[in-house]
Formats: sequence, structure tokens, C-alpha cells
Amino acid sequence: MKDPGANFVKSQVGRKLVYLDRQLAPYAPALMVEIDRQLRSGAKGAGNKATGYPVNVDGAPALFVRRSHRGGLMSFLGEIYIGFVPRMIYELTVISEALKRGVPVAEPMGAIIENVAPAVYRGAIITKAIPGMTFWEFVQNETDPRSLSHVVRMARYSIDIMHEHGIFHDDLNMQNLFVSMAGDGFSVVILDFDKAKVYSQALSKGQRKRNFKRLAQSIRKLDPEGKYLNDASLKILTSV
Repeated sequence: MKDPGANFVKSQVGRKLVYLDRQLAPYAPALMVEIDRQLRSGAKGAGNKATGYPVNVDGAPALFVRRSHRGGLMSFLGEIYIGFVPRMIYELTVISEALKRGVPVAEPMGAIIENVAPAVYRGAIITKAIPGMTFWEFVQNETDPRSLSHVVRMARYSIDIMHEHGIFHDDLNMQNLFVSMAGDGFSVVILDFDKAKVYSQALSKGQRKRNFKRLAQSIRKLDPEGKYLNDASLKILTSV
């Protein structure tokens, strides 16, 4: 894929390669200090891997930085990645393209890649902060059936938009759907695009099935007895 685009300013800060949205340029030094402080604090963060932190600097928009962390069979590597194309640059590019296509995502604001050794690195993604909670947190806490039904349908709507605009997520789960409470009502945005692929046309039925299968697995794992999401909700969320 192409690089993140002209909206991002690229700079080298010691061993770190940094991409920042141009609107953040006046705050860059203070932002880098605050991001570094958060990532090195050792405090438990937000998200399913507890690696996300709010970043607030006077004058700058509220931001959220998520330290990239390996999952699945490669989880033993933790935050270490190996390769010549940093995963964070790829994800920033995917999110930027998804936003251009009208997919509901957290607005991308930058990426940080810290070189550990040749072709060995760690890093983080920066987005605008969104008030709200993960879809999994929401379904556990929402007591109004009408609100729950509405958000379930909004989640499906956001997924369908993503599919229609040619974005294959490949790790769709209840933690990567985020219920935004910005504005007057609920909306659902999609997070974590480091494994995503971008196509020039809408996804095929088979590709959609793969994403929905992954989401169904996540729902069954977190809510095996259907305590929070019944069969009707599961059908709305995962049927093709």
C-alpha cells in the first residue's frame, strides 16, 4: 500500500520514526513527551490488551495512543515486531483510507515506530479520543432493551458499511467495535486495522462470512450462555 499520505508529517526523533497529522505540528514536542510518559508508565491501559492511554496536551485535540501488541500464536513476542514494513505505518494507511471511504473509524492522527534493531521494532497508533466504551462493555452494562437493540443494529450497520467499501478487517470482535457516545446519540466505530486488507470493490460474500465468523467466535467466547446477546441479536450481528 501507499504511505499514509500528505496529511501526515514524517520526522525522525532519535530511534523513533514519527508520523503526525499536520494539525498536531504546533503541539508535537509536548505530545511526544506525554505519549512517551504514558507508554512507559507501566500503568494498565484500556482496551482488550490494556495497551491504550488517553493523551491530553493543552490546545491539542484529545487523543488516544494504543501501543501495538502481538496476539495469537505470536503473543510471546509481546510488543516486538519483525519486518521491513512497520505494521503501524500500514495500519495508519488503512485507517486513513477507510476514513476517506466513509467507514466509521476513530480518526487517525499518527503513528510511532521505535527501532530496536535492524528490522526489529515496536510502536503505537494515535487516534482522536472518542467518548464511549467497547461493544462488549456496553452490552454488559446496558439495562434498556431498546437501547441495546439499537446499538446491536448500529454495530451491524457499521460493519456493512466497512464491507461495502472494500475493507476486510480479519480480526473483528466485540472489543474492536466501539460504542461512541459523542453527539446526541449512539454510533459504533470500528477499531484495530493492523490485519486489515483494502480492496477496490465491495467484499465478496465469502470475505464477509470470514469476518462474521470471527465476530461470532468472539461473542460465543465472551458470552457463551447468551446472557447479554440472545440468538436474535447474534443473528443480526453475524448473518450474511
